Amino acid sequence: MALVPQVVNAVQLQVVAAGGIGDTRRILAAFALGAEGVQMGTAFLACEESGASALHRKATLSGQAMQTALTRGFTGRLARGIKNRLLDELNQKDVEILPYPLQRALVRHLSIPAEKAGRPELLPLWAGQSANLSRISDVRTLLDTLVREISEIGGTFQSWSARRRHISEDV
Repeated sequence: MALVPQVVNAVQLQVVAAGGIGDTRRILAAFALGAEGVQMGTAFLACEESGASALHRKATLSGQAMQTALTRGFTGRLARGIKNRLLDELNQKDVEILPYPLQRALVRHLSIPAEKAGRPELLPLWAGQSANLSRISDVRTLLDTLVREISEIGGTFQSWSARRRHISEDV
């Protein structure tokens, strides 16, 4: 969020804010900082339509997503995931990480049996910083909720803004 107003001030293009935007408050914050749009990723991860496994969606919705961390252990490239046993073990100093795509292939071959065994602690649970905000598992409900809340808050904000303009004109 700290970069949004700086980018808005530096470029003559429309700015789309991304990263950590997982609820209505952050969408409105991005707009207030000058963004013309937002890009949301992890907010949709918990939705059945996302293609994420049932174990991944459950971990995202369960509160386990309160702690995320960066790792190169999933693919060989830097990524963020929900902290679990796999992430913690891959992040230990003495663990050698293969270059991409070799590390990705290795972890994928490990995660297939972990998924079948119902062991989310051994899965690469991709998630962004706003993963703990996920509460809705249906994409239509998520979108309807975001639109409704933005409309409600936006109307309140416009009303407050109009009153503020009126007060400043009187002064």
